[in-house]
Amino acid sequence: MFRLTFAFAAAALCLASSPIALAQDDAMTVRVSDLNLNSSAGARKALARARIAADRFCGGAPDIRQLERARLTNSCRTTMTARAVQAMNAPMVTAALHGRTSGVTFARR
Repeated sequence: MFRLTFAFAAAALCLASSPIALAQDDAMTVRVSDLNLNSSAGARKALARARIAADRFCGGAPDIRQLERARLTNSCRTTMTARAVQAMNAPMVTAALHGRTSGVTFARR
């Protein structure tokens, strides 16, 4: 079974020892073994799973009145989602992360 796991040290760099990322035994796992990462549907599902895992890893939604904590949580989510996508090494998932519908971009004349 193919799994992507990230150690807490990966998030620690972006959070500067914030307690937000201490959940889930200090690891983030995204299971994608059942998905075809070369299809649009599989890529979108993998990205959704990465975002859900990042949300759980980073501590969920903080109280919006705690602005600094909300900023750190959002930064953690963005960073961990991007790292999960990078670890998948799948062009279609990367394209989905950046809002493109395919993994190929053609230049206009």
